[in-house]
Amino acid sequence: MSFAEASAPVFTAVDLLAFDTSQLVRYLESNRRVEGGFHIWADGVESLSKSQRDELGSKLRDAAEIATASQPVDTDALLARLTTIESGQDGSLGLRCLRSPREPSESTVPPDPDEEYLLEELSYHELIQDGGRPVCPIEVLLHILDEPTASHEPVVPWLSDPDSASRNGEIQTVFSRQLSRWWDFRKWQWNNRGTTDGDGGFSAFLAAKRRMWERMRVETSDSSSEHSCRAQWQWKPELRLLSDDQGFPAYKEAVKRRLAPHNFNRPLQLMKDPHKQTEWTTWLEYLNFEQWWLERHAAAAEARKRQDRQAWKRLLEAVRSLPTGGTELNGTKDNLDSVNAATAAAASWSSQTRQRRQNTKTVTLAKELAATQADLDTAMKAINDYIRDTESYRHAEMAVSRQKNCVQWILKEARVMEAEVSRQRGTVKNNSKSDAGKSKKRRRSNDDDIPSELWSKRTRRGGVGKDAVLDTVPGQPR
Repeated sequence: MSFAEASAPVFTAVDLLAFDTSQLVRYLESNRRVEGGFHIWADGVESLSKSQRDELGSKLRDAAEIATASQPVDTDALLARLTTIESGQDGSLGLRCLRSPREPSESTVPPDPDEEYLLEELSYHELIQDGGRPVCPIEVLLHILDEPTASHEPVVPWLSDPDSASRNGEIQTVFSRQLSRWWDFRKWQWNNRGTTDGDGGFSAFLAAKRRMWERMRVETSDSSSEHSCRAQWQWKPELRLLSDDQGFPAYKEAVKRRLAPHNFNRPLQLMKDPHKQTEWTTWLEYLNFEQWWLERHAAAAEARKRQDRQAWKRLLEAVRSLPTGGTELNGTKDNLDSVNAATAAAASWSSQTRQRRQNTKTVTLAKELAATQADLDTAMKAINDYIRDTESYRHAEMAVSRQKNCVQWILKEARVMEAEVSRQRGTVKNNSKSDAGKSKKRRRSNDDDIPSELWSKRTRRGGVGKDAVLDTVPGQPR
C-alpha cells in the first residue's frame, strides 16, 4: 500500500452505503491507484445484509464510471476488483464480504428484514434525535419497499431521478442518505460561524456513529472509531456562505435576506452555538443551506447551457442530410427525443440500403450505397458526440430538478412547523381562558357563601382584595 493510500480517509461499509453518488465519486478519486483502478478499503461489510452489499457494489460501479469519465472506463476491471475483494485475495479484509449484484448468492436463506433495514431505521432515529425531520414516517418507507405498486411520492424529494433504474436503490437508502446530508449541514453551520471554540460539531457526529455501530454490532475500539469518524468529518466539504473575512453577524444577515421572500411569521434567531438554537431556527438555517446549493446547481447548469446548444446545432447539421427522419428534427427541442428519432431513422435507412445491396450489383448503386453509408456513419458519430458532449449538462439539469424537490419539501415542512406552533399557542390561550373562567366561577361561589349581612359592607369597602376589610360577624371580636 502506498503512502497516499495509507493516508486516505478510512470509512466503514455503512458510511459508503450512505454516501450519495458525488461523495462516492470523490472517495474513489481520492483513492485512485497510480497504475490504474481504485484502492477500496472499508470495515464492517460483514455487518451488511445481502441486499445492502449488492447495493454498495452497484453504487461503487456507478461512481467508478463517473470517476473515470475522462479516462477509459474499465468496468470489467472494477468487477474483478470486487470479486477479488470478496474472496479476500487482495488482503482488504474490511471488504471481504462485498458481492457483485450480478453474482448469485450461495445462500438460499432470505435476508432478515430487520437486519436488512436496520441501517435505515437507525438513520431515521438519529436524524430525529439531532433535530432533523425524515422525509416520511418509517412505516411509509417500509410500505413502499414491500409493495411494488405503492406510490413513491413521499420519498421523491430525496430521489435523483424518480423514473430512473436506480430509483429502487435510492428508496432503500433514503434515510441514511438524508442523515449523511444532515451532517454536511451541521458542519456547514460551524464553518459559517467562524469559531474555534469546541470541536465544531464533531462530538455529536462521533456519538451518533458509535450508537449506530453498537446497534449494528460492528466491533471497533474507541480509538479506532474516533480516528475513522474524525477522518470522515474532516473529509466532509468545508463550505461558507460568505468569504472568510466576514464573520457570524454578516452570515446572520445574509441568511435573513435569503429567507425573507418566504415571509415566515416566526422570527429567525441564529446563535453562535447552533446547539442553543430552537428547532425552528435550525430548520430554517437548513432551508438556507439547501437553497444555497440549489443556486449553485442552477448556476452550473446555466454555464453548461451554451455548450448544450452548440452540440445540438452540430447534431442538426449532421442528421439533416439523411433521406428520412433528419429533416423532422426540431431545432428548439431540449431533450433526446429527436436524437432517438434520428437514430431510428438512421438504423432504418441502413437496413434498407443493405437490402438494396443484395438486390442489385450495379456499380452506380454501389457508389450510392457507399455515399449513404458514409452519411450514416457521420450522422451516427454526431449523435454519439452529442450524447457525450451534453452529458454534463444533463447531469446538471437533473441536479437542479432534484434540489428543487428537496427545497420545496423543506419549505413545506417549515410551513407545517409554523402551523403546529400556531395551533399549540391557540390551545394554550384557550386553556388559559378556561382556567381564568374556572377561577372566576370559584370566586363567585365563594361570594355566595358570604352572609348577606356582610355582602353589602364588603362591596362598599372595595371587594375582596388582600387589603379589603370585612366586618366581623356579630358576637365576634373585630
